[in-house]
Amino acid sequence: MGVHDPDGKWVGDISERRVEALHARYTKVMQNPSLRQELRPGKFPHELGRLLNRYKTGTKVGKSWRVKMSNHWATPAVILEDGICKVYDIRQERFASPLNYNLTIGNYWSAFPRGRIFGATHDAYSSRMTGCGYMNPEYEQEDLEKALQWAIWSAEGATPTCFVAVFPRWENHRYMNLLAHPTVRVVTRFEEGTFAFDPPDHWTGTSGKAGKAKWQVMIIEISYEAGRLQYVRDDVGPILDAGYTI
Repeated sequence: MGVHDPDGKWVGDISERRVEALHARYTKVMQNPSLRQELRPGKFPHELGRLLNRYKTGTKVGKSWRVKMSNHWATPAVILEDGICKVYDIRQERFASPLNYNLTIGNYWSAFPRGRIFGATHDAYSSRMTGCGYMNPEYEQEDLEKALQWAIWSAEGATPTCFVAVFPRWENHRYMNLLAHPTVRVVTRFEEGTFAFDPPDHWTGTSGKAGKAKWQVMIIEISYEAGRLQYVRDDVGPILDAGYTI
């Protein structure tokens, strides 16, 4: 479905299924007087156009970070929905956006404050991780390390948590040292050349696969025993079975 900015200029495409999901979330926000007053949303088509313009390489987020769309690889839906979500009671997704959050997961966190127009919670680091969730942060050294540290810190809290992360296995990177932490467990690994991510623009509904990763891909669990007992529903089998289909 073609999307245009408020001036009528075409800015990109979004799949019809995602547009419908975003419209439902936008409608809910419009029914909330306090959010409507704070965010002052424009008409839905205009907000879609602004959304696409925000997610362009080079757009500034906060004081020191800029969007880099080449990092927005997505875990294939079959791995997440038929694998990870079958093994774990996933209820939230951190480090997502209105354009790439998984449509079957109810809650998601995004980098831009105006993502709240489409039902997001702003900033994955705005609160301790709670419950059971999934994350696939940008594949930059600092982002991977900070995200894993945040999940570990959250797991060390009084309330049981369990987070599942999809990470590259890049030797000699600092975040790899965190795999030795007692809350961290590598659930499974996909060998080099066997894991096909969805490309950064998969939300258009017209792109294919991005090709196979040139490094091992790890499925990591961050939790203490109490979190595992509360949120793990199956062994790793469904994840491996889903992996055979990508």
